[in-house]
Amino acid sequence: MKYKNKIVLFFSLILFLLIIDIAEAAVSFKAWAAAPVLFTLGKTEFVNIYVQNTGDEDSYNITYTKSATKQSFPVPHLISVSIPSYKIKRLNINETGDTVARVTILGPIDSGNVTFNITSETQPSVFRVTSIGIRTGLPIILEEFDIFGLVQILILATLILVVSYASYLC
Repeated sequence: MKYKNKIVLFFSLILFLLIIDIAEAAVSFKAWAAAPVLFTLGKTEFVNIYVQNTGDEDSYNITYTKSATKQSFPVPHLISVSIPSYKIKRLNINETGDTVARVTILGPIDSGNVTFNITSETQPSVFRVTSIGIRTGLPIILEEFDIFGLVQILILATLILVVSYASYLC
């Protein structure tokens, strides 16, 4: 009798673990964000937020938190985050969806972070967290001011000086 109870208990435990594993697989997804390495002060950068559904058909909601410091003082108001669509449409199994966040650095910061919380719509207790680190850098050189553009500016400045001094001498 004890042997039968142990066998029944063993198979019940295995069945229970399989049911938990199947329930977890029903609502499963991966999430990640792609952002530039450096952010330029005052320039809006686009951050792509991706979700890959590995479970049953589902939709996802996105929220965010932000943090920034300047000389060890918290200044999260210097990071502006705008997400036009806080929801990723209904995804089938193994389908990947995305949305875009616009991140703008409004003032000088030492370091910053934006954390995106992606939550399953069918089961709000299932969520994934992904974050991007914000490092500021020097402004990007404009393409029209390469070596050819600089030569043009120098020629223009020289012409202006020659014309202005020629009229003064004559």
